[in-house]
Amino acid sequence: MGAEAQQLLGAEAQQLLGAEAQQLLGAEAQQLLGAEAQQR
Repeated sequence: MGAEAQQLLGAEAQQLLGAEAQQLLGAEAQQLLGAEAQQR
């Protein structure tokens, strides 16, 4: 049970962190690209 529970929790944690990371990176990327586009 311990190993299975760890795998399940690990997968969920990765999904949650992945989604947050994507949002953060997406927002930063948009800002950077937007700033570059404005400069050109």
